[in-house]
Amino acid sequence: MFYGVFVLLMCFGLKSRMANNFSEIKLKEMISGKSKFRDMTDDLCKYQILGDPKEVGNYVKINIMCVAGRKASSTLSLSATEDKTVEGVIKEYARIIGFEEKLLAEKNFKCYLDNKILTAEMEVQMIRPTSTIDCYEKVNDEE
Repeated sequence: MFYGVFVLLMCFGLKSRMANNFSEIKLKEMISGKSKFRDMTDDLCKYQILGDPKEVGNYVKINIMCVAGRKASSTLSLSATEDKTVEGVIKEYARIIGFEEKLLAEKNFKCYLDNKILTAEMEVQMIRPTSTIDCYEKVNDEE
């Protein structure tokens, strides 16, 4: 009898607490925010997303080629990305891998979208599913 009353109080208490404290904004922040304990890196070839998404034709491939022949190849599902622009996909990839997207510019990476040099105008356009983003780290004075 005691356990039954305890379970009922806990069930209704938790339901009431959730109804009073739930927020879509807090949920979104918790899901897509960055943890202060997250291992942030400045080596873009340190991590990669292995495997292919189950969705056929709704993904973007991202290849990062670093100096000394190191490479990170990843495939990112577009259904998991809210902002479907080129810039949005790069931001989501940076969030998942754990680096600041400004590192691409700071470390002199030259990026291509489907074998065309990535321009500022292209970054704000919607990305085509099955696109490939290739980024190559330039060595000092290499053009």
